[in-house]
Amino acid sequence: MRVLMPVSYQAPSGGLLDHVRSLALRAPSFGNEVTVAGRDSEFLQGLAREGIETIVCNFEDPERALATVSENGFDWDLVHAHPFGSRKFGVLAAQKYGKPLVVTIHGWYDDQIDRWYETATTVIAVSPAISSRLRATAPGAGEKIITIPNGIKAAANAIDERAALTPPYTLTVASRIDADFDALGETLLDFVAEAQEHNDQRWRISIAGAGTHRESFIRRAAIVSTRRRGPEIEFLGWLDTPQLRRLYAGSFAAIAPGRSAVDAMASGVPTVMTRQIGSYSTLGATPVLEHFYGAPNKRLTGLDLYAQLSELATDGERWRSLSRGLRKATQLFYDDDIWQQVTNGVYEYAALSARRAR
Repeated sequence: MRVLMPVSYQAPSGGLLDHVRSLALRAPSFGNEVTVAGRDSEFLQGLAREGIETIVCNFEDPERALATVSENGFDWDLVHAHPFGSRKFGVLAAQKYGKPLVVTIHGWYDDQIDRWYETATTVIAVSPAISSRLRATAPGAGEKIITIPNGIKAAANAIDERAALTPPYTLTVASRIDADFDALGETLLDFVAEAQEHNDQRWRISIAGAGTHRESFIRRAAIVSTRRRGPEIEFLGWLDTPQLRRLYAGSFAAIAPGRSAVDAMASGVPTVMTRQIGSYSTLGATPVLEHFYGAPNKRLTGLDLYAQLSELATDGERWRSLSRGLRKATQLFYDDDIWQQVTNGVYEYAALSARRAR
């Protein structure tokens, strides 16, 4: 089966692009072939070097992009689109050429699903929480929506328990520092203020990430940090996968959004999973699946974070138990081989459904 995979993106790297690359490279082992369409970039050029067929086009004008892609005919069997401009393109292509449409939603947004749900054969969400949100927005019961998690990318081969449990304890934050970071930024600054109030200098906050709000947050952090002695905050910028693995290997705890949180837990780092609508600490006595999916509409305060980290720091055996349990469970659940197989199974199901509909 030939699959056309349009993808919109701005960042040069990240979970979305890792997901596309993995699907494209692994598809032949399931008897499928993927063509990736997107803007000219190092990502697309890298795929071409690895033997993946690519098409350069601009999804800001989906109709023009469709004309570009269709210049030599449209001989793909299925369209697997990713959100926003590439999703609009995918809907147009599926409707014009009568092809089955699969759409993957990667984050906490619905991408106007109510407008195109009837065209799609299957909608894939990368977490159960995203699936639930999409079902609340999509027409009907949302029976086309399924959950297929992303695989693990940046897990450390082995966490250094001695380094992680030796002060200063490293609290790693792996996240883009943009508008979605603002709520987490407030939590971190409140955590620093709480530690200052207790004259607690056991903590170092290492922030790995870049984004439009980085400089403004650095200024705010400097104001808070200079008031009294307390946790050190270091800004590491955007880290590549090997660098992030090394950071996780010596971290006491981590805070990260979905995919990055999974990588941290797969490394054995007790982790707080964040979401755009709020954050929820997974370090306390919560239902175990909240470690992986977070909890909707619950905010993590700096006071909560300080209390839970401080409690964990007094019990090394509890930290080790949490670390080892999370690592094993995460690596088993997010086995990429399994989810790659499921995704390619979705392609077969979508093609079969299209044939039945004719």
